[in-house]
Amino acid sequence: MAQKRDVDDRVCPRRRTAWLMLALAAATAGCNSTALMQRMVTQKAMEYEKHPTEYNLTDLAHCYGELLEAQRGDTVRPGWFADYGVALAMLGKHSEANRMLNNEVMLYPNAQRYVRQLKLQLVPEYLSDTVSDTSTIYIIDLQKTERESTPLNAKDSAMQAKALQREMREQQKRQRAEAKQAAANERDLIKSIRAKEKEQRDQERSEAKTARENAKKEAAKAKERAQKEAAKEREALRKERQREREAAREKRNRERAADQNEGQKENEE
Repeated sequence: MAQKRDVDDRVCPRRRTAWLMLALAAATAGCNSTALMQRMVTQKAMEYEKHPTEYNLTDLAHCYGELLEAQRGDTVRPGWFADYGVALAMLGKHSEANRMLNNEVMLYPNAQRYVRQLKLQLVPEYLSDTVSDTSTIYIIDLQKTERESTPLNAKDSAMQAKALQREMREQQKRQRAEAKQAAANERDLIKSIRAKEKEQRDQERSEAKTARENAKKEAAKAKERAQKEAAKEREALRKERQREREAAREKRNRERAADQNEGQKENEE
């Protein structure tokens, strides 16, 4: 188990650093801990917190980037952008550092004086090429001391953070309401489409039923006409045969009468 832990420590230094900084952020007074932070605060991270000098400056800057990425959509804690800017400036990325410090001022205007002091301290001419992690931690401690020494600014920053949180909650509430309304509109549209389809099917079934009934009526009429025609033909044939029988009977009667007359004449003679 110890060997596997050592391998994991070598392979995942950035994850290890992120655990440390998330633990520090969650342990900081006044920090709004999120579910992500609570999951990442482990016993292992708390052990790493005891040895901050084991982490280099690149991993530290990367760690702040991950922290800000994890807080996307939520209110960023005061000082995170400033700390990230300090780490970037000590790495020589002055334009990005300046942008992060400006973000800190834009989000928390009361930090303007403190950010101005940071910019004066982080001028490239005064930065040493070999800066240790201990110096980074020291500068971060100075930032925390500066924030704690101005309770009024911290209070205003907290109020602004709460206002931003309320605005974010209102925005999320509006988004949920819009999504709910969109879902309701979609359901209504589906219902109307289904109602139209049902009405069309009912109409088609009604038309088919009417067509079948009309076909049955036509078939019954045709059958009745055929029966009448057959009855007429049978009646005509019967009358024709009757006439033929009467004609044959009259013929036989005439022949019989003629024979009788001839017999009388012969008897008289």
